[in-house]
Amino acid sequence: NAPLVQTKLALRAVGYHYDESGFYRNIAGTDPAAMAFVANAGLPGYVQGHVEDEVGTMISTGGRLTLLWQATDDLSFSATYLTQEIEQDGRPEVTTGQYNQVRIPVAPQTRIDGDDSEVSGTDIDLMSATMVYDFGWAESTTVASRIESGSQQTAQALFVSYPASAFVDSDFESLTAETRLASKFSGPFQVLGGVYYEFVEETII
Repeated sequence: NAPLVQTKLALRAVGYHYDESGFYRNIAGTDPAAMAFVANAGLPGYVQGHVEDEVGTMISTGGRLTLLWQATDDLSFSATYLTQEIEQDGRPEVTTGQYNQVRIPVAPQTRIDGDDSEVSGTDIDLMSATMVYDFGWAESTTVASRIESGSQQTAQALFVSYPASAFVDSDFESLTAETRLASKFSGPFQVLGGVYYEFVEETII
């Protein structure tokens, strides 16, 4: 958090990294019911020995930059850029026992980065800008923001005689803008007016 020009221009930077350990255990490779299920589907040995610790591990990394410019006593600008990435290894849930789960490995053709467990990843970039002008009798505020994000995730599945899995890939984009004028009359009546625009596009495969 640093002033670049005293009382005129300032910059704030924030960064973070979280590494949260998973505490679930996938015991599909030692579970008789799971091994019998895949064997009946014509895939003997598909889960044999598949045991995974620390299921549900999640890593979050991100940062934010904010710039504030007080151009005049009546006019100010601010701009923000935020980025974040979240990765999760395995689905944090219990299907048997206290902290255990039985989940079949993801099929090779839909694995993310070669990981045979169910993984998900999400990233987001957000940019916004604000301009405020004080007319004395009213204040004008203009805001614009853009979001770009995407995610990938896999989930277990098993077709008869064929290992498969669900794979979801999504992208999201949005642009919003608004300008409004709010009066500052001394009496009991005030006036508020403005214009709002929004565009959203989302693709899920």
